[in-house]
Amino acid sequence: QPFRTTKGNAGMGIGVHESKEYIESLGGSITVTSKVGTGTKFTITLPMPSTV
Repeated sequence: QPFRTTKGNAGMGIGVHESKEYIESLGGSITVTSKVGTGTKFTITLPMPSTV
């Protein structure tokens, strides 16, 4: 149970807002899609560093 918590519905720690801010500071983006009865999907896109 890798994402088990004892906090009930209080959350898992780092928030989605903080994650979004960090990802965007790296030049990336995050999208969320949610479907009742199925779950939530987070898609994170980060730029690939150019090689020298």
